[in-house]
Amino acid sequence: MRILGEGATAEVNQSIINVENYFAFKRKSRHANKTDAQLLNALCTEILVLCHPPVRDDDNIIGLVGIAWEIVSEPRHVWPNLVFLKAEFGSLDIFLRSQRGKKLPVSEKLLLCSGIINAVQKLHACGKWIYLASLLD
Repeated sequence: MRILGEGATAEVNQSIINVENYFAFKRKSRHANKTDAQLLNALCTEILVLCHPPVRDDDNIIGLVGIAWEIVSEPRHVWPNLVFLKAEFGSLDIFLRSQRGKKLPVSEKLLLCSGIINAVQKLHACGKWIYLASLLD
């Protein structure tokens, strides 16, 4: 699978469904400096946030399609991968460098920025809500 990106705890790869659609798989990063327990906790929190109605229903936040299970050979175990539909341009950076992105009027770029800001704010607010709720358990 081709790598689309990588963060502190996970990498994102793509796999083709058909000629028009690709899945993006968010997998455990080989370079993460965290224990499996910490990585699984972060993954579970991300699932809870993505499934929380205000996040799930937001057009500016990509929806979780499902979870796939990967068999990891060393050490031998099974690990969950988050599954998303891959964005048409792959990433915001790729879109903005494309001909369509370059031709986008400033007013539409500002709307895009506003959507991103609102989505990130919503993700953080829901993440805090889920964290606080977990303290009550």
